[in-house]
Amino acid sequence: MPVMASSRKVMTGNFGRRRWNRSKTSPFRPIWTFPMTSDAIQPRLKRVFAQVLGLEEGSVSDVTAPDNTTQWDSLAHLRLVMAVEEEFGISIPAEQVMDMVSFKIAALMVEELAA
Repeated sequence: MPVMASSRKVMTGNFGRRRWNRSKTSPFRPIWTFPMTSDAIQPRLKRVFAQVLGLEEGSVSDVTAPDNTTQWDSLAHLRLVMAVEEEFGISIPAEQVMDMVSFKIAALMVEELAA
């Protein structure tokens, strides 16, 4: 039996796809967050610095900087920024990328941005 045009369901809009709004109950936003302390940031950041720069974790300290680390060149700096952003789930603003001139400053930036 042929289907009559008047009995067909007309689909409009988003065709049944659910749209996620980024509200408080969105699955993409955690319900609660815990502030990161410097004690939680330091070991993870040391691991990132060691992996990107090819150093031992024990040799990374607050004074680690491009001036005293030969592996820290401009390309390594960009890789550090990307690795830090990925590790901590943050986005470092373009204006602050060049301000990350030592491990200590990077830790302070992560602490501020992750808060």
